[in-house]
Amino acid sequence: MAELVKTNVEDHPEKRRDFDAMRGRVALVAEDVESTVTLEFRGGKMTVHAGPHGIPDITVRGSSAALID
Repeated sequence: MAELVKTNVEDHPEKRRDFDAMRGRVALVAEDVESTVTLEFRGGKMTVHAGPHGIPDITVRGSSAALID
């Protein structure tokens, strides 16, 4: 997941400003594979946590393919 976000920001430099401004937690729940990761954004830095971590500001649920897209 970290590599996917990194590649997206590198491929689209206009998204860097948005990435740098992001703060909070996003939980991604892949229902088809019963997996959850939490992305924690801290102003230009991102940590990927296996499973739920803290209280998410946003939760996105869907199939693993939809979440990757």
